Amino acid sequence: MGATVPATTKATIRFNLIIVDRALCVVQPYLPQARGVDSPTFAIKDNTAAEGLFPIFDQVFRDMWERSKPV
Repeated sequence: MGATVPATTKATIRFNLIIVDRALCVVQPYLPQARGVDSPTFAIKDNTAAEGLFPIFDQVFRDMWERSKPV
């Protein structure tokens, strides 16, 4: 997975996902009726000691990345 290579996908992206490293991601939901500043942004830390949101968004990113095509 080369996170620095631009890529496209035909899937509708419902979240902006930035995987910062293996312990932090930044997530912003796509809200078509809201301006960017009105859409909340979440910084989610991985807590391997408990289930949480990080593994879910990490898997979403990985699944989309695997289906993407290099630009």
